[in-house]
Amino acid sequence: MADGGRWSGVCIEFELSKDKEALVVIGLVSGGSAEKSGFLSRGDHIVGIGKKGNTVTPLSGLTEEAMLALVDGAEGATTTFAVKRGDTTEFIDITADATNDGVIVKEIAPEIGYLKLTAFWPEDVVREDVEGRIDALAQNGVRSLIIDLRGNYGGSIEAAAHLLALFAPENGTLLIVAGYRQDSFEEYQAYNAALRGKWADWKLAVLVAGESASASEIVAGVLKEWGMLIIGTTTMDKGSGQPPPF
Repeated sequence: MADGGRWSGVCIEFELSKDKEALVVIGLVSGGSAEKSGFLSRGDHIVGIGKKGNTVTPLSGLTEEAMLALVDGAEGATTTFAVKRGDTTEFIDITADATNDGVIVKEIAPEIGYLKLTAFWPEDVVREDVEGRIDALAQNGVRSLIIDLRGNYGGSIEAAAHLLALFAPENGTLLIVAGYRQDSFEEYQAYNAALRGKWADWKLAVLVAGESASASEIVAGVLKEWGMLIIGTTTMDKGSGQPPPF
């Protein structure tokens, strides 16, 4: 849950395992309670979830929505996770806390700004807070921006599209979400820019690395198509979507 640039939760992003019997950890929000626990890592399989002191519910046989509903993201609430590693299952308690939004915006040289995003979440932070901070840079004469997406595991595609729209060279389609449903290839959602971006004339450079995934890869890919500079190593190549972090 978000509140003015801060939000509470266990700060984990999950996706459903291939066998649909567990949740797989695909991201830990920087500075969040899960990362600070030092126990969970990307790729861990969560096979059971429960409130501390209560019975841990096995995830096998549940829908993804039912699995996620077991996580209590209210600030101060403690959730027990059963983590399967090899032939053993370990249990870890993580208490949801309030964390910063993972956004850094500053001027690093005359007319050059820097934007660090650890996730495209919470959506309202990206849509409102980030835009407001970049606006402040623009008022100070900034006309170039380094967008640092290293370690950004993704998040809301709507938030990613909103950021892209701010720099869109013209109005029109920003990106299209498509994929296979049974045997047919379908377009699910198109995201459009109603107007040319208010910072369309800015020069952008994007920093990426191996843990840049999902929505951050989309942003980097679109900006590359627009002729912007991409710097870094090969990204995760995730190629799928999932619910926001809890």
